[in-house]
Parts: sequence; structure tokens; C-alpha cells
Amino acid sequence: MEGVFNTAKEIVKFLVDYKSVKHSLYLENPNKSDIKGAELFFTDNSHIIMGLFSVTKYPNTDIEDSLFREMKKFCSSDEGYITYEDPPPLNRSEFRELIKAF
Repeated sequence: MEGVFNTAKEIVKFLVDYKSVKHSLYLENPNKSDIKGAELFFTDNSHIIMGLFSVTKYPNTDIEDSLFREMKKFCSSDEGYITYEDPPPLNRSEFRELIKAF
């Protein structure tokens, strides 16, 4: 399948409708905040893994910890982990196995 998408909403709708298309999206936040952008990983088994990239003061992780709590609440999930520059596996089962390591 090929297509041209003019907005992020169009591509997300396409990927939700066509679950067999494995893809990753990186969306930049145009506003000045601790959140620099969002990531959506469409897995090979029809799930979505969400991520954020943010300002950091590593090794102080207060910013990341706060955003992680907010994202889990937004997603109604208690699954996830914090990492730096490492995309997740594009499979829900592998993602869940990786969570166990954190």
C-alpha cells in the first residue's frame, strides 16, 4: 500500500485501520515544553506502543519519571519502562518480556 498523508491524524488513522502495516512514527512537539515529541510504534501483532522523547537532566530523572507517570495514566496502563535512544521491539510479546528486565 502506498499513499501520501498530509497530517499526522491521517497516517495514524490509516495505520489503525490497516493493522498489518508495521510502522513507527516520530512526531515533533511544536510547543516549548519538557516533551520534545511523541513516538508511536505499530507492532506486527496489531498493538501500539507509545513513547515520548523529552528534555532530560540525566542522571536526575525527575522529568522522565513525571512524564512516565502521566503517560501511563493517559494510556490506562501500568506497563512500560524508561530508556534512552532505544526503540522498543515491534512485537507486544517481546515488549512485555523486555519490561520484565526493568
